Amino acid sequence: MTLNLTSDLHVDHYAENRTEISNFMERYLPSCDVLCVAGDTADNPKIFIDFYRLASPKYKQIFLTFGNHDLTVKHDDCFLANPFTQTEEKLNWIKEKLSELPNVTLLDGTTAKIGKIKIGGCMGFNDFLVGSKTWPHSKEWLKNEWQFWYDNVHWRYKNNDPDAIFKDEMQKLENVISQKPDIVMTHFIPTAFGIPRKYEDEISNAYFYFNADEYLAKMKHKSIWLAGHTHDTGRKVIQLGSKKITLLLNPIGYPMETNRLYDLKNRGLFAMLDF
Repeated sequence: MTLNLTSDLHVDHYAENRTEISNFMERYLPSCDVLCVAGDTADNPKIFIDFYRLASPKYKQIFLTFGNHDLTVKHDDCFLANPFTQTEEKLNWIKEKLSELPNVTLLDGTTAKIGKIKIGGCMGFNDFLVGSKTWPHSKEWLKNEWQFWYDNVHWRYKNNDPDAIFKDEMQKLENVISQKPDIVMTHFIPTAFGIPRKYEDEISNAYFYFNADEYLAKMKHKSIWLAGHTHDTGRKVIQLGSKKITLLLNPIGYPMETNRLYDLKNRGLFAMLDF
């Protein structure tokens, strides 16, 4: 049984209809038995659901989490094709539609099994403890700047209170980790993974990462943590006592990032697991 671990599909940047969605799958998703998506399927909820309706017959099982783009809603002159103006309403609609697909499982603080493999996940969230390496700022300053960041601008979720969102997501993650899954999926990234050199001086690091040390310490030997959010690939094996844990990033990203650069065969080799 083969699993493809990926994230950040952003399908609505590539496709506006079912034919184009099918073409997207052929171009960017290598053949496998199980597809795992760590968030950011699409901003557009219709494209989001159409993607999984078309993907469902192609796989034995699909696992996914939400990402920050999946939470965006219509407001002002933004996301006008989105019928929802409140994030919770949008997420509930997505959950209802996904429940009609028996082999598609949304992981939102939950775990599920396929064969002997247990997979768990949630969106996660940033904790404002990581920022620019060269120009560090206080947590409160970074939280104030978050008011102008993509998520706060385009979400209408839990009053856009970052502390409430973080608390909720970490409770979900704690529940996942306590069940000792073989694979953990979050959209936001554990800080132990590190930051690509080209982004070390970016203040926006504060909106991508969270300190996951306490969760990593509780994970199983030879388990895998798949994350997303950044559109850079990466793999790192960390040693925690006698345990080895693999941290993985394997996003698709936006068309301008994949144009002539996305090699389907190499991506399949990079993030395909054989169980």
